[in-house]
Order: sequence, then C-alpha cells, then structure tokens
Amino acid sequence: MPPIWPFKKKAPPIVENRVQKSSYSRGGDSAASDTLSDRSHVDDANFQAAMAALSTPHIEGAVASTPQESDSSVKPSSLSMGGKSSEAEMAGEKGEWVNHGDGYWYFKKRDGSFSPIPHIKNAAGELQAYQA
Repeated sequence: MPPIWPFKKKAPPIVENRVQKSSYSRGGDSAASDTLSDRSHVDDANFQAAMAALSTPHIEGAVASTPQESDSSVKPSSLSMGGKSSEAEMAGEKGEWVNHGDGYWYFKKRDGSFSPIPHIKNAAGELQAYQA
C-alpha cells in the first residue's frame, strides 16, 4: 500500500486555444458591393405600394374620392344608412364619399373634415353605416 501523501496535487495548467485574429480590408469583395448597390427592390410595385401605405395617414390615404370614380359605382341618391339618412344628408351638407381603400367609406364635408361614422357597401351596392 502506498504511503498517504498529505499535500494536494497541483492542477495541470490550463492551455487556452488561441483564436487567430481576423483581418478585413476595404474594397476587396466585389460581390458585397454588388449586393449593396442593388436597388431593384425599390423599383418593385409591391414595395412602392407598401411605402405609400406606411407614409399616408389613416383618413387622408383615400383611394377614390367619390363612389363614381371607384370600380363599382354607387349613385348618391341610392345611398342609404339602413333606413336612415346620414347626419350629413339630414343636415343638408354637401360633400363627397371617400373610399379609404380598406372597405370603409367616409363622408368628407366641404370644409375638409370627415364624418366619424364609417360606412360599408352592402350587396346591393348601397352605403350603410357600419355596425360592430
């Protein structure tokens, strides 16, 4: 039996694996400069539409200023509000219906303000007040 050694054994020294340093230089890679200079995505129609949607406020981003300018025309005399005429029509105000492009129509008064009530087109093509 070996004799008991009263001292602790020293731990082996830790050897670190040194990582080689990376060096970079400017102008060495033409593929990177070609990728960075490519601006074809800016000319894309979908990109242009997305940027236009992000840059316009909610109400002011109107698609068609009157129902007659949109693809499915609505006669102003046939506009109904579910049996009631709108506040603007009741007050005798003149203005135009504005399609925001998200399916809702808003009444724009001559002074430029909008009615707070959104309207939707029903199956008959008439505008009626949106009810949640």
